[in-house]
Amino acid sequence: MQTKSWPIGATCILFAATTFAFQPVFAAVIYTTGANPAGLLWIRFIGAAACLLTVLQLQKKPMNKLCWPSICLGVIYAAIALCYFSAIQHASASLVVILLYLFPILVMILARFVFKEQLSKLKITALAIALIGVLFAVGLNPKGSLIGILFSLAAALGYALYILLSNHYLTNKDIMVSTTYIFIGAALTYTLAALVTSEVKLPQQTSGWLAIAGLIVFSTVLPIIALNLGNMIIGASDTAILSTLEPIVTIFLAVLILNEELNLYRVAGGFMVVAAVIMISREKLATTTSQLKDTFNS
Repeated sequence: MQTKSWPIGATCILFAATTFAFQPVFAAVIYTTGANPAGLLWIRFIGAAACLLTVLQLQKKPMNKLCWPSICLGVIYAAIALCYFSAIQHASASLVVILLYLFPILVMILARFVFKEQLSKLKITALAIALIGVLFAVGLNPKGSLIGILFSLAAALGYALYILLSNHYLTNKDIMVSTTYIFIGAALTYTLAALVTSEVKLPQQTSGWLAIAGLIVFSTVLPIIALNLGNMIIGASDTAILSTLEPIVTIFLAVLILNEELNLYRVAGGFMVVAAVIMISREKLATTTSQLKDTFNS
């Protein structure tokens, strides 16, 4: 990771977290038009793969060589989505979000012991504050079944593995090609699942298809490109911390758009997550400023 590029990487991750947060809003519209999770995810990844393939064709970028690591990442990404939406069916949304956002802890543990990534005291403190903020924001009395808990934990582990593996295997020179293969891997996974299970239900109204388009472009293609790029720049641990902004944005969108209740605990939790983001940002920006001063003074 190059410290001078850290603000760019952090901006990418914050953008990804914010745009990913719109997924429940789009999903709420899609479900009311007759679609189910299997149909939503199938068309989502097919559409995302088609979008990036079109962009690569316009840019005349070659895809002659299969990128198996990216295809495997796509399978993992598809599994994360399946676990998340399955968990929602069996447990309260609050419990699912709390358990899903255990993934930063899993990222830090795996990064430390597998990839030997160093963890500063400030980084650990910021992570703790962010996770406590998530607990406050989603509620302290969740309810759910054992299968919902297991699906949530599986999604958290999958997301941790995705961040670490993408940080380890993706390279800056082929980020668009790699991301395209990720979507192809996810699309193939759901196509195979659709053929085996025949449980796919698609939207039956125009509003549902418009929401699908928004989900594909605004909450899938753009954020995962930003996530992969930012992850390469700032590393897995910082990506995990900054990504905790997503559930807070989701909660506020639910209040503003879906008319859900906002209470003091959620406000407090939102401020705690923002404080954690500011803490880690100040550390990196201070180092960046110092290095820039040394560069100009030399």
